[in-house]
Amino acid sequence: MDTGEATAAPECAAALDALLRREPEYLPAVLLLRALFLAQLAGTTTLRFHLPCNEYQVEELVRRLVCARHHSIEEGNTLAERLAREAAAGTHAQFFVGLWAYYVRQDSLQAPRILRALSEAGHAGAMYTLGVLYMRGSCGIPGDKKEGLELMCRAEKAGHIGAANSLAVFYENGKGEEQDLMRAVVLYSRAAAGGHAGATYNLALCFLNGRGVPQDQQRAVALLDRAADAGDADALRGLALCFRDGVGVAVPDLAAAAVLLARAGERGSTDALNDLAEMYLHGHGVEEDHAKAAALFRRAADAGHATALFNLALCVKRGWGVEKDVRQAVALYRLALDLF
Repeated sequence: MDTGEATAAPECAAALDALLRREPEYLPAVLLLRALFLAQLAGTTTLRFHLPCNEYQVEELVRRLVCARHHSIEEGNTLAERLAREAAAGTHAQFFVGLWAYYVRQDSLQAPRILRALSEAGHAGAMYTLGVLYMRGSCGIPGDKKEGLELMCRAEKAGHIGAANSLAVFYENGKGEEQDLMRAVVLYSRAAAGGHAGATYNLALCFLNGRGVPQDQQRAVALLDRAADAGDADALRGLALCFRDGVGVAVPDLAAAAVLLARAGERGSTDALNDLAEMYLHGHGVEEDHAKAAALFRRAADAGHATALFNLALCVKRGWGVEKDVRQAVALYRLALDLF
């Protein structure tokens, strides 16, 4: 667990207590999250997460848990079923059951029924999730981007920061709506102020590249640092690259970049694993270690990273950190070309 997570625990716990006083129907989810957080502190679970501080973060964490993307399917199902059993009544509890029906069981009858009912009752999280389903055309709901955007707009107006971030992405890239960079920045800022790490990262990129705002690399680095503290893998890598390349910081710091890349890699960034491997390959900011570089290239390559697979092929061809094998290198090069 990151030191920052442990030191922030009392503050986060207090925020959860305040959340429960305000929204008692969150109790089943919060009890589960507390138990998991204590297990994380004790080192008895492989699940890693930050204790949530607001309603949206509770919702997103439960979404992660039931989605079974960051842990085994068996763990995900066990957590989801326990959550569903405890969620006996109440709009928030029913919403978690709806998420469970969608993400785990892909129940095209129960999930839309629950989400539609809650959406009509004004539940922002349900509006947003239903909007996503319409945008994707999944779980028994026909694809309808106009309806999906309308639901996301309603969710954003109701204060859902995930919806604000998604709408900002649409406006920044001109998907579903005309491109409007200034409006995208406003929505990213709103979501970032509410604690959305992904939106904070996206806002940092706007300042880094001068999209919708005047370019401000120092502010971009500050935003990346904030999102990285929240555990966002893309932000950790982005901050690492700023330290590596001397962007928005006083001087380059390759050692700090390597540490940040390692953290991003542990949180699932294959780009970060490839970047870190290149540092070990050339001894930039770390002691040169071809074996470690090859191992990192392989980790990223096994996850489908084309550039890492190409770099692994180069290591195999030249015998850097692995046994030299020209025939295997050719096979790896061909696999890499298929991925590009």
